[in-house]
Amino acid sequence: MYNVQKSIKEDQNGTVTYEFNTDTIDFLDQYKNLTLCIKPYTNDTYPDINKETVVNKTVCSACLQDYSTLNSHFKDIRKTTGGKICMDLVDMMNYTRLMWGGETDLNCTQHDRDDMPVLLTSFIILTTPLLFYGASCICGERRKLKLLTQKRLKNPISVEVSHLNHSSEGNHVYSHTNSVS
Repeated sequence: MYNVQKSIKEDQNGTVTYEFNTDTIDFLDQYKNLTLCIKPYTNDTYPDINKETVVNKTVCSACLQDYSTLNSHFKDIRKTTGGKICMDLVDMMNYTRLMWGGETDLNCTQHDRDDMPVLLTSFIILTTPLLFYGASCICGERRKLKLLTQKRLKNPISVEVSHLNHSSEGNHVYSHTNSVS
């Protein structure tokens, strides 16, 4: 786990004091800067925005630099620690991202709607074989099946099988004759 403290000290009275490391201090400072930037645009209710809060939409452009700095610093901390970060910092960043991009909150994240070309292309590719099959059934010529007649033998061969003889061991002997009619 990412250690947010540089050191932990206890004095004679049992009071514990924490000294944060540089990354944690920088993150907390950047979080404070972002919060101070957003508050005037939310009637000083940030980070407790509720449904009645009127959000001035210029907050997105005014505080974009502070948000980007905080987000990139958090990503750097995550990269250097292998994803093992104190949950307090993770919660702060998750809430900040939720508020920044949430549709009912600040709604500052612009999502690209590039799904439409992919869906349209998929629909066209999937329906093309059906259209060709339907068109060939409706517009195509129906050919009659031509049966080939034998030219080599003029008369068909008939095979007669007759039962000639029963032997005492139960063997059956059959003979067949070819007759040409």
